[in-house]
Amino acid sequence: MTAILRDAPDLALTESAEVPPGMIVLMRRLLAKSPEERYASMTEVRADMMRLASAPGIEPKPRAVQQIPLIGREQERTELLRLVDTALAGRGSLVLISGEPGIGKTQLTRAILAEAARLLYGSGPLL
Repeated sequence: MTAILRDAPDLALTESAEVPPGMIVLMRRLLAKSPEERYASMTEVRADMMRLASAPGIEPKPRAVQQIPLIGREQERTELLRLVDTALAGRGSLVLISGEPGIGKTQLTRAILAEAARLLYGSGPLL
């Protein structure tokens, strides 16, 4: 816990992979310990992500995501979409999704990410 609060994240594996330098800078700002070094809003993050996405040599690699219908998760879906709208308005928060194995946490998360991507970019899933 102390390391999370004190130590800078180790991005060595990221830096050795095929990750554009601009994305590494973005990740460092997102994970910065000092508030002055972090983004002030999700609007700034989105602007930098859009710049990165339109940079020469950056080709989005779409991933196939299996679409499984959500059953019995309308209340959770509605609340998570409300929180996505709040984050897009610049008032983000941390959301933890927990529960027993096999109850659909991953599918719920994927569905929300796909809807958030459509809201942000008019495209498919973020994952």
